[in-house]
Amino acid sequence: MDIKTRTVPERKLAVISKELFQPQLTEFIMGAFHELFSWAERNPGLRALDTTPEDPTYVIFHGPVTPDASALVEVCIVIDGPAEPEGRIVLKREPAHEEAYTTLTREGMEFPHILAAYDAVAMWVIENGSMIESLPSREVYFADVLKQPMDAPVVDVAYPFERKSA
Repeated sequence: MDIKTRTVPERKLAVISKELFQPQLTEFIMGAFHELFSWAERNPGLRALDTTPEDPTYVIFHGPVTPDASALVEVCIVIDGPAEPEGRIVLKREPAHEEAYTTLTREGMEFPHILAAYDAVAMWVIENGSMIESLPSREVYFADVLKQPMDAPVVDVAYPFERKSA
């Protein structure tokens, strides 16, 4: 897989989180994004109301999520400007960092195929630096998945990392 890196600026995130198993993942992610975008729509100026490379959305995984193992999952939208938390929505700042990532199509992000991307990026990070424990792996969506054909690039599987010292 083609692994690239990028610098991600400090970002303010609106987040809904839940501990869950893989069979619950799609329903939770879709519901949480709907709730977050409805909240953003009620608070004009926080962000564009679609997903683009400039206004990505994230799903952050605090551990493996499989049919047999649960982990905390955070569904996030990048926001800008003043906002107040509401209901299940909390606000947090994520520090600037470097990410290693690979881009997947809508078809490539299907479970269990997506696991190969996580493995490839993790191996690249281990060879070239180290994971940042406080910033877990994530899926960074830069397009509306449901509106794209199966062969369209829609998501980056990414790991924040620190480079090896020279």
